[in-house]
Amino acid sequence: MRHKTLNREIKRYIVSVKSYLICDWRTRQKFLKDLKNDINDFVDEKEDVTMDDIRDRFGEPEKISRSFLENADLKKIKRRMNFGRTLAVTAAIALMIWAVGVTVAVIDSSGGYIVTEFDGETISVETV
Repeated sequence: MRHKTLNREIKRYIVSVKSYLICDWRTRQKFLKDLKNDINDFVDEKEDVTMDDIRDRFGEPEKISRSFLENADLKKIKRRMNFGRTLAVTAAIALMIWAVGVTVAVIDSSGGYIVTEFDGETISVETV
């Protein structure tokens, strides 16, 4: 059974690798999952593995991410990133349209009262 400290260090190592990856979410998640599985296999095969052993075997986080980008299908990653950006913009526009619709519904349900004049203490109200 692995030591809790090593598990924490592996998690930090994976997070560090993640911070250097520039790609879409799906590609990043798949790569990190594969890396984590490879590290777990390495740790399970050996006894008394240290974080230094893991770094020696897999490399520093910057080096891992650089190697990933050199071997990645950049056109595919770019296409996925553009799709994600388009999806986010579409969701933001839909949210704004929904907010306007709710605002109009609330105003309409208030009976259509309009303040036409405010003079000191006197307020004139008309119904639509």
